[in-house]
Amino acid sequence: MIQLKQFQQTAVDRLLIVARKLFRQRAADCVGGMVCVLKAPTGSGKTIIMAEFLKRLSEEFDNGTQSGYVFVWIAPRKLHTQSKDKLDSYLHHSVYSLITIEEMTADALPENRILFVNWEKLTNTEQSGDWTNVHVRDREDGRSIKEVLAKTRDEGRRIILIVDEAHLNIGDDRNNARRFIDEVIHPHVTFEVSATPQTVIPPEDLIDGKAGFVKVDFDEVVTEGLIKQETVINAGVENYTEFSGSADDVVLTAALAKRNGLMRQYQESGIAVNPLLLIQLPNDNKSMNALDNQMKATVEAFLAEKNITYENGKLAVWLSEEKSETLQDIERDDSSVEVLIFKTAIATGWDCPRAQILVMLRPMGSITFEIQTVGRILRMPEAKH
Repeated sequence: MIQLKQFQQTAVDRLLIVARKLFRQRAADCVGGMVCVLKAPTGSGKTIIMAEFLKRLSEEFDNGTQSGYVFVWIAPRKLHTQSKDKLDSYLHHSVYSLITIEEMTADALPENRILFVNWEKLTNTEQSGDWTNVHVRDREDGRSIKEVLAKTRDEGRRIILIVDEAHLNIGDDRNNARRFIDEVIHPHVTFEVSATPQTVIPPEDLIDGKAGFVKVDFDEVVTEGLIKQETVINAGVENYTEFSGSADDVVLTAALAKRNGLMRQYQESGIAVNPLLLIQLPNDNKSMNALDNQMKATVEAFLAEKNITYENGKLAVWLSEEKSETLQDIERDDSSVEVLIFKTAIATGWDCPRAQILVMLRPMGSITFEIQTVGRILRMPEAKH
């Protein structure tokens, strides 16, 4: 069983206090449902905090203080399956049963069911505004998520929505997020979980008990050793000021030197960790453009001179159009991959504590995106300093 850190336990206690207040509110009192935001740094164990929160909540259900709830857990990309796997292990002996939308066979969700869904797949629409996903459109068998949740509400059960990585899922009108929540889910309470939440809660809602905000302080996570004490910008670049190459070559050289130095320190300490260097290509879009292709070729040529190639397993790529086979083992501390080239794929939800150095061959853009990206190198491989 996982032993929670003190800050995690405190966050769970605060979430329970907020939940008790919100669950007591009548749905009619809060049009569109009520919201509680959990703001916690990358690497603080947000999924574990929510898992323990649900576990403690189930104990209150057993005591008869609350009942008649179902849960919908939404996440971007494939994070919903990653979250389901974690919660399945954590809540194995609880009252909850966990399913994905593909496993949904009943006309309505029974009490204490947790439904995990991929947010991005569900919210696509046609030009007419109709939902395009087969799990959202009305179906002959009556088993679309819209119909199942409607029947769930008709049978008197309240829907609790948990939005993982909420900064990606809520707040952008272009992704139909708010419309999907209002038209399809109709949650009684929504828990938004993110290191960089976008929802602004009115102070009067907090005072009136119609909203909640729980924050995990960055310093608390650092103190427990889960994330680094600090990040250093352009560490060691000053050692290469006489370098004859381009500015990018200078940065890449300094980054490799830092990676190799860390590797030596791990080896001298008898720790089986192979530090990973992340290199981010310039363009924000998922698809590659001419600048991305040119930069990728330049980086690959530079690394090849250092004997870091795809062929020897030391280099990997993670792009929408191209993914290395070594990605399946890249999160292992002893993976042979030393450098990963990417664009946006790892900016959210990717858990690889051995990632230690980040090279951003791009201008600073969205502060939310940059915080999420830098968050990939904050974790400590051994969860201690």
